[in-house]
Amino acid sequence: MEKYKTVRLGDVCEIVMGTSPEGKTISQNSSAGIEFHQGKTCFGNLYLNESGMFTNSPIRFADAGNVIMSVRAPVGDSNITPRKIAIGRGLCTFNTKNNFEKLFLYYYLNSQIDFLRLQSTGSTFKAVNKDVISDLQIPLPPLQEQKQIAAILDKCTELIAKNKLMLEKYDTLIKSRFIEMFGDPVQNPMGWEKTELGNMCKEVRYGTSKPAIENGKYTYLRMNNITFEGELDLANTKTIDISDEELPKCSVQKGDILFNRTNSIELCGKTCLYKLDETMVIAGYIIRVRVNEKLNPQYVSTFFNTKSIKKLLKEMAKGAVNQANINAQEMQSIQIPVPPITLQNEYDSFVQQIDKSKFAVQKSLEKAETLYKSLMQEYFG
Repeated sequence: MEKYKTVRLGDVCEIVMGTSPEGKTISQNSSAGIEFHQGKTCFGNLYLNESGMFTNSPIRFADAGNVIMSVRAPVGDSNITPRKIAIGRGLCTFNTKNNFEKLFLYYYLNSQIDFLRLQSTGSTFKAVNKDVISDLQIPLPPLQEQKQIAAILDKCTELIAKNKLMLEKYDTLIKSRFIEMFGDPVQNPMGWEKTELGNMCKEVRYGTSKPAIENGKYTYLRMNNITFEGELDLANTKTIDISDEELPKCSVQKGDILFNRTNSIELCGKTCLYKLDETMVIAGYIIRVRVNEKLNPQYVSTFFNTKSIKKLLKEMAKGAVNQANINAQEMQSIQIPVPPITLQNEYDSFVQQIDKSKFAVQKSLEKAETLYKSLMQEYFG
């Protein structure tokens, strides 16, 4: 937006830094005063959710319709509050003038998140101060054009949200269909024969402990590449070189089940099914599982992603909070129902059809996200 002059943000709006009242004045009693927000805990996609906390001694306010921003870790996230609230030291708000569209300001602040995080300081909690925020340079087109820009970005973010919601619905459908066909895997209401997973495995192996390198021959899958929901996420991968002799021991092929054995207690046991044709290599924190002909790999992967099994995995995980572990022997000791393979295969076919729909939605999502980034660059640099 080089055709419009940039102005110092602090010169075109009043920046109000939050101040926290005494803890004894804050409660869940809605009749005790005004709704209070300490930080970004209750941020929604765009609009602020209710906190359920109130104070009778508010010090700083954000008016209804105002943009609010997190100024303590994580720094830079923004929301719009639909109602007047009291804000604590983790937030700031912006009192704008009549020639300022608040949605335009919201999107501008989103474009500055990376910069604000680089400017944040503090050894325990990173924070950004008022001077840094005030000195931000914002392009300021006429009000009508600000509204047009905000409307365009709104449509783009709505499309992104719609696609993400559709993907969530497909994932829910996959898991709910599993329960419909097989029942809860812990309660086993359909009375399937149960056995230890290890009795159904052809092979169980850990990945390699070798470090990643630049421009390696193979994509290197680490624990962050398995999502909590049970998907393979290739957005942030590294590479590795492995000898031909070692490759069969730590590479993955279509149909392999990948189990994250070491992570935080909440994430330990993340599991996904490898569905690609490309040969990739797994790190040591991942266990590669190959099952025999009595189990369908998709059935096993969804089994590990049901609520009841995730609860079981959390109970099994042991160690420090940030370094819990479930080893291969413990994983293989888990009891798994074994329905007829024909029924498992029927479920697999259902998931494959859903995957085709998910693929189309994922492409639409990626296209919308690319457009959004391009527009943000065009409008705000």
